[in-house]
Amino acid sequence: MKPLSDYLSGRNLVDDFANYAERFGLRRRNNLIIRSHALLENYINSRIVYNILDEQAWNQYLNQRDPDIKAAVEAFGRPLLRR
Repeated sequence: MKPLSDYLSGRNLVDDFANYAERFGLRRRNNLIIRSHALLENYINSRIVYNILDEQAWNQYLNQRDPDIKAAVEAFGRPLLRR
């Protein structure tokens, strides 16, 4: 999951997604895209991880930035699972 995550983070998929939507008639709203960029990027990348790998990798991707999950893992004294 980590190599795919690193690869996806280097791509500008949010802009590609917005361009795709604009070609099919959805009006581009740059201010909202800028404000929601991190959320959009995380969602788009997570769906790619899910479709290429599996549900376990998808859960790991979603949970890698979650502060509550990190705190729970540290409380149990185990490092985060890596694939």
